[in-house]
Amino acid sequence: MIPTDYPIMLRPSRLARLLDVTERTVANLPVERVKPSARVTLYRMDMIDRLLDHAVPNRIRMDTKPTIRQTATLLDAGPSLVRNLIATGLLAVDRHDPRLLRIEPQSLLRLMGGPVRHPSTLSHPIGEPFTTPLARRVRT
Repeated sequence: MIPTDYPIMLRPSRLARLLDVTERTVANLPVERVKPSARVTLYRMDMIDRLLDHAVPNRIRMDTKPTIRQTATLLDAGPSLVRNLIATGLLAVDRHDPRLLRIEPQSLLRLMGGPVRHPSTLSHPIGEPFTTPLARRVRT
């Protein structure tokens, strides 16, 4: 399979901690938001990267189709949200057997707002905590 680059998605509270700003400041950032469900709002790191003074990891490269747990990590959500998105038809799955579900990359990228638009030279491995120190000041 061809490696796929997925954008790093963060919830507003986690992004506020990384940027060292309030959630209200995050809500006022001039970037596009992704809403995979009514209760979840996510921000794409490749869009936030344009507002910072330096490059940060903004993508995760995977060589295989993601599992439910990996998809939950990519969406910064829980496995129950991923199962709900599968049940509503927003995510297409490839069933290898009854216990192993793999998410189709194209449907996941469509849900995430498309492929990484502004790739940086930095990539982030899946499964490791995203704790890269970011700039203290966001350019406006």
